[in-house]
Amino acid sequence: RKEKVETQTQHQMDEASIESDAAAIGDLLDQRLTYETKLRYWNADGFESRTDIYMLLDVNRRTTDQKWSHLSRKIFKNDDIPPLHVAASLGTFSAAQLSLLLRDDPDAVRRAEPTSSGALPLHLAASSSASSRRYHRHHRRSTVALLLDAHPAAASIQDAVGRLPLHRALVAGAGIDVVRDLAGANPESLSGAFAPAAASPLPSPPCPDGEAAATTVAMTTTPTPTPTTTVRGGDGGAIEEGEEGAAEVGTTMAGFAPFHVACASDAPTEVAYWLLRADPGAVRAAGGPKRPNDGGGGGNADRDVNEGS
Repeated sequence: RKEKVETQTQHQMDEASIESDAAAIGDLLDQRLTYETKLRYWNADGFESRTDIYMLLDVNRRTTDQKWSHLSRKIFKNDDIPPLHVAASLGTFSAAQLSLLLRDDPDAVRRAEPTSSGALPLHLAASSSASSRRYHRHHRRSTVALLLDAHPAAASIQDAVGRLPLHRALVAGAGIDVVRDLAGANPESLSGAFAPAAASPLPSPPCPDGEAAATTVAMTTTPTPTPTTTVRGGDGGAIEEGEEGAAEVGTTMAGFAPFHVACASDAPTEVAYWLLRADPGAVRAAGGPKRPNDGGGGGNADRDVNEGS
């Protein structure tokens, strides 16, 4: 019990530290936006010269880059994660701040993070889209909406273990607004079964002439250990979420429709009800992979359960 309390205390301290660092970066991004506005509307009667403002911007950028690396190391154990991915994983940055990051690196929205998860920024935002704080809930929804607007096709791309952003959002316990946004960008995901794949192709950025690139990048990585979160499974067992448990989520939820994922993850009731209305047949379908030696009673998402079951 003592070890458990100590672990929880350390976790709370780590979260507070990460939130403090994120707030500091947010202040720096706001400062940069202020400096850029001054440059845009600068006139000779201004108190600061253009050179002064450029110097302030240079110091701001260097300080911000250092803090991004520090925060990335805390969250991902890797200081080489792009700022947009770090920001998406937190969901605490405003739309103006995220737009600044997108402007700095427009292609980042199409790049998977350089770890084993194969997650795009939208996957990371979906996984962090649930929060008990109203302030954070607002920013997390705006994060998902902004990333969807920048790269709508991301809603149809799987991570390294076959999860769509919608699946990750449901496992995280996202609210109805985020679920609607993700489902609206990929309507087929509402009736499609969760199907983990050994290789999940990520499309390359479009060619200059507007045509899609001919090549794709295949993700064939294996998840590496990182902290996990446990959610209740549909059979009363535990389903691990996070990079360490990504493979287990893949095998445990294989064949689940979004409605099944929501039920297994204790998603908000309004989310489960909305998913059921979108896919009424899900309530009569057994979720999960077909297991050997189960006498046909195991879960196969394509097999209907008897009405009286």
